[in-house]
Amino acid sequence: MLVFAYKYGHNPEECLLKSTNAGGENVNRGAVLGFLLGLAHGEAGWPIHLKEGLVESASYQKEISEFSEKFAKL
Repeated sequence: MLVFAYKYGHNPEECLLKSTNAGGENVNRGAVLGFLLGLAHGEAGWPIHLKEGLVESASYQKEISEFSEKFAKL
């Protein structure tokens, strides 16, 4: 997982695609990579089609915002 983050971390979409295509434990690896890449790049680092193309994207965005607000107060 760290190899993907190091080698492709400059481009979140490419990083997740390379990880997915590598097979193995790609679902678990993708979840952790998504977390790390999200911390590194923020929302602006992700292409719009990866955010708006999700089913229930509005629900996910609301949940992420609520989660972020709770931890911003800590």
